[in-house]
Amino acid sequence: MFLKYFDGTQKKAFLAIAHKLSQADGKVTAEEKKVLELMCEEAGFCPGDTLVNFDLERLLSPFDNRKAQVQLLLELVSMEYADRSFSRTENELMSEIADYFGISQQILLEIEGWVFKHDELLKELDKFWK
Repeated sequence: MFLKYFDGTQKKAFLAIAHKLSQADGKVTAEEKKVLELMCEEAGFCPGDTLVNFDLERLLSPFDNRKAQVQLLLELVSMEYADRSFSRTENELMSEIADYFGISQQILLEIEGWVFKHDELLKELDKFWK
């Protein structure tokens, strides 16, 4: 959705965070893997290009304005809900990211709601292609 607006540093940081988030519950579902691969392709990096050392604060620092921060959260929620579940550990990481940016839990819930609405609209759009 919004990866095209990230610069190279932000894309690489996003992919590292997305990988970490997808593994937070100890398993990466086929749906998460597929979405992650598509995001890597869209970002122009292969999964092996992501950062090895996970330092969340360092990875979040390139997202230095509200628009980039919200875009990051939208992308992460979209990727993580690919399997229609969100574990406690995934929620904790998302909350940590939102807290780092000073984004309230209420806004994070609204972002999650927006992703659900977007997904429903995309499914509805499929009807027009048939």
